[in-house]
Order: sequence, then C-alpha cells, then structure tokens
Amino acid sequence: HDFPFGNRFDIQIMENGHPVSNKKQNVLLYMDITQHEFTDANGSPIDYAQAGDTIRMSGLFGTNQGSCVVKFGGVNAQIVSWAYSGILFVLPNLAPGSYPVFVEKNGTRVSVQVNFTIAP
Repeated sequence: HDFPFGNRFDIQIMENGHPVSNKKQNVLLYMDITQHEFTDANGSPIDYAQAGDTIRMSGLFGTNQGSCVVKFGGVNAQIVSWAYSGILFVLPNLAPGSYPVFVEKNGTRVSVQVNFTIAP
C-alpha cells in the first residue's frame, strides 16, 4: 500500500463511527529511513563512501519525490532516482566525516534522521 509519507493528516479518535474526542491532532507521517541500510550503486551494503559517489538509502519514502529533497550535512544532495523503498543520490562534495541525513519537504524535516560517513 502506498502511504503518502511526508504529509500531514488530521487524526481524530472515533468509536462506532462517532468522535470520542473533539480534539483533532495534526500528525506528520514521517518517512522511515532504515538504519544502516545504505548500499553502493551495485546494491552492496556500505557504512561509508567518498564524496561524489552515488549511494542508495533504503526506507519508506512514498512513490513521488514531489518537493522533497535529501539533506546531507545541511546541503541538498543530487537525487538520481526516487522510489517508494529507496533513494539513489550523489554524496555532496563535503570534507570527510559523519553527517546527518534526512528528507526535507518545503523546509520541514519529514523523515527520521540517520548519519552517514564520507571517507577520506
């Protein structure tokens, strides 16, 4: 089933078709990045790569990229392809080190955050 990850929804508790609570919660359906699920372009699991390498991040992202971007160390990574269960992107030209990685939509983080290391 294709859930529209990265979008907000009003959620109200119902019982037998009647609202149990007057309060509606506006909930963001976060995209889930599978921890330690990075692979190289050939599908081999990796823990690090070099700037300029193309890598794949696994998770649940929804079918359409829309206005979403991959933030890597505070900069937008170049996205090669976007699929429901993985995003192929190019590592930005940053100094070696560990960087936060997440998906952002219209300036708001819409995924969990993981770290990935750029090797020297």
